[in-house]
Amino acid sequence: MKYILTNTQGEIFGAFTKIDKLSDGYLCDNSILYTVITGEVTESEVADDYMTPEQIANYNDNQSQLRAKAYPVEADPIFFQYQRGSKTEQEWLDAVNAIKIQYPYKDVA
Repeated sequence: MKYILTNTQGEIFGAFTKIDKLSDGYLCDNSILYTVITGEVTESEVADDYMTPEQIANYNDNQSQLRAKAYPVEADPIFFQYQRGSKTEQEWLDAVNAIKIQYPYKDVA
């Protein structure tokens, strides 16, 4: 189970598997310490796969980089073979789709 840490203004500070209250802030996942948090802070349980919008953006950026590395190795050669007539357009599109499936993006809720 994950927990989100929010303040009374609705600011989400992150989604964490462990949150400990300290005298000067919060220790989240044993590594992140928030010392300046305005307003009352609450923890709410969320699903294990929950991500904040910022975490989703970082995840999608990483997936985009992985796709960019995979296309030249896995799909581009098939595209060039398709241009020469030794592969079909569908084989190339299937290779592109396989990369998208391997490195999916998450939607921002």
